[in-house]
Amino acid sequence: GRLATACFQRHKLLEAIQSILGRVQSEQQTRQQTEEGRGFVADQLEGAAGIMTSLAREMQQDVEFRLEIEERLKTSFNRLGLSVDSLSVLDYGQDMLEIRIKKHGCLNYCECQYLACPMVSRLLGHNFAVWEKQCPEEPRQICSFTLVPAGKFQVRHAVAQIAKDRESCGDSHALVQTKDGRFALILSDGMGTGPKAAQESRATVDLLAKLLSSGLKEEFALNLINTVLMLRTPEERFATIDVALIDLFRGDVELIKVGAAPSYIKRNREVIPIEASTPPAGILQQVEIDRQHHVLAAGDCLILASDGIFAGELGPEETEDWVEKALGRLEVAGPQTIAEFLIKISETNMGKESKDDVTFIVAQLMPAGTF
Repeated sequence: GRLATACFQRHKLLEAIQSILGRVQSEQQTRQQTEEGRGFVADQLEGAAGIMTSLAREMQQDVEFRLEIEERLKTSFNRLGLSVDSLSVLDYGQDMLEIRIKKHGCLNYCECQYLACPMVSRLLGHNFAVWEKQCPEEPRQICSFTLVPAGKFQVRHAVAQIAKDRESCGDSHALVQTKDGRFALILSDGMGTGPKAAQESRATVDLLAKLLSSGLKEEFALNLINTVLMLRTPEERFATIDVALIDLFRGDVELIKVGAAPSYIKRNREVIPIEASTPPAGILQQVEIDRQHHVLAAGDCLILASDGIFAGELGPEETEDWVEKALGRLEVAGPQTIAEFLIKISETNMGKESKDDVTFIVAQLMPAGTF
């Protein structure tokens, strides 16, 4: 055109135009990133506000102080010669009593376990156990402890893992006994493998374990974790969550799956697969939870597995049910034997090189006092 014929320094003109266009594009990109950052911060603040509101609502539990039980226990402690500074009995409903006691220290003679606990159990007609205690190291100081009802069952457990990179496993787990008489098995698989996935799944598991231990309801805890994951950047927000809550009073189990792999109940040679199809946490605004209830008998084993069980060299149909078939062939065995047996088969299925992290958690329901 006319400019091309009239301009005798066209290359300098083109360089200047390209430089201006580059600055304009850079400024536009910066403005876009700033707007996205503002939106992300706004989402974080909104999410944090929602978390605090939900926590405040959830913490408003109905608690009744049982003054008549307190007086009976104080009288019995005095007759036993135990000097009690303070004693309170909290009733959370459904026969869930929590007894908080402060008394003079016993210099680690465990009076809470060997004197207070049996006396309270006889007086109230139900077995109690020491839940937590703070023992002073110096004489004449005050010790404090909490008694809660003891369950009819206890849980033997074992964990076996394979890490893809042989150093850091992207699967994380926790085994937690809650104050309301449940034993929680928690398994989470962060997206990918290695240290980053391990960090994400570890944070998810630790937070969930703390929330459940504090007495918060599991559905609320999972929605809270989902909100936290949603506030992260897209590449680090996804995690599967597998939770089994074993009731130590009734012997049943509630399984809660969020994007998790199948679980299994082994009862002698019978194997019951438990499957669900929900997306991982951190994808949807409201977490999709699959809840299933099963009754366990003493001696039954519950097996939780991460989705690494599908990463072997077997065909699709063989991969689907190899765990079920393997458990069906296995004679009656304890948790450690089952976990090691399954992990060895996983290593064989993987071939020479691990293709994903694999975790098995095995829990066996047993009558209280058997181990």
